[in-house]
Amino acid sequence: MPNHPNRSSLGNSARNPDPGEIRSVRIAAGLTQAQAADMIYATVSAWESWEQGLRRMHPGLWELFHLKIATTAASSSGTSKPYGNNRKIGNRSSD
Repeated sequence: MPNHPNRSSLGNSARNPDPGEIRSVRIAAGLTQAQAADMIYATVSAWESWEQGLRRMHPGLWELFHLKIATTAASSSGTSKPYGNNRKIGNRSSD
């Protein structure tokens, strides 16, 4: 369907990652397949099939995985607060 407007490669940088890339990024992050799948709300069997090349991972899930890894790394190092200043909003005492 090359004439379909959503199939155009112009202006769209999203791509399906290749299986080796999926595996190497997961391992570099120190995650098991189960942990990685859980991180992006996928099943372990889906993750396995992405790493084996049986199915293609959607570019949106690949981007979500990268964002989650970055957020997890930043919060564990204490250098970033990805969701604001983490103030408690409710239960204020009145003066």
